Amino acid sequence: MEYTKDYWVGWLGGFADGEGCVSYNPKGIIITNTVLGLLLHYQTGLNVLGVYSRLRGPYQSRNPKHKPVYRLAIQRQKDIVLWAELVGFQDLTKQANIQRLVDRQLKCSN
Repeated sequence: MEYTKDYWVGWLGGFADGEGCVSYNPKGIIITNTVLGLLLHYQTGLNVLGVYSRLRGPYQSRNPKHKPVYRLAIQRQKDIVLWAELVGFQDLTKQANIQRLVDRQLKCSN
C-alpha cells in the first residue's frame, strides 16, 4: 500500500505525540520502542519525507524481565530541522524543547 505525504506527516506526528519514548538531546531526536515493526514503519515515513534516520538495536536491558528495545535516531542538522518543520509536536512543552534543539543546531552551523 502506498501512502501520501499528508498521511505520513499525520501518522509520524501522532506517533511522536503519543509515544512516551521520544527524547531529544544535543545530538538529535531518539525514538525508542520494543516493537521493531513500528520503528521500521516510522523510518519508512521519514524516508518519504526526505528525513534520514538510523535504526539500531536490539538493546537488552539489565533487567531480564524487560523486552529488548530499538532506537531510531535523527541526528543530522538538516534532518532535525526538517522533522521539526514537517512533523514536530502538538504538545506545547515538547514544541518548545524541540525548538531549542533546532535553534542550537542552526547556531552551530553558522
